[in-house]
Amino acid sequence: MSSDQKAIAILPARLESSRLPRKALKDICGLPMIVHVFKRCLLAKKLDEVYVATDSDEIKEVVEKHGGKVIMTSSNHQTGTDRIAEAANKIDADIVVNVQGDEALVNPKYIDKVVDELLKNPDINVGILVNPYFKKNSPSDIKVVLNNNNDVLYASRSD
Repeated sequence: MSSDQKAIAILPARLESSRLPRKALKDICGLPMIVHVFKRCLLAKKLDEVYVATDSDEIKEVVEKHGGKVIMTSSNHQTGTDRIAEAANKIDADIVVNVQGDEALVNPKYIDKVVDELLKNPDINVGILVNPYFKKNSPSDIKVVLNNNNDVLYASRSD
């Protein structure tokens, strides 16, 4: 990254996913899901480092075996965002990008886009990428409602 500010991505991952247990380690074309996400994040040009935040020794071992960095976190977190907050407190960084550990097809250009916006607009504390959404009755997908200024009003799994 060319800026004076350090930008990192943190990927929260746990084995005990309620909708799909052991999701982080599910095989996708010969690699665990979390490794796919980690490697996609490494393709982003604006990130200085990428970390996986987990409470699982098994996930830690898999990520490190593939050259990744891991921050161990508490098992008591309710959300991935809570896990990221704990991990972020252990790292000196100006910008922290939350990339969910199950985003196996995350586009590195989108990561760069959000980092660029945060660098250009230091008054913004939090940024979120939002795409048009047309699918119905998909509670696994998070939908975001924006106002006319593109500020987030709320996020929901409901249509």
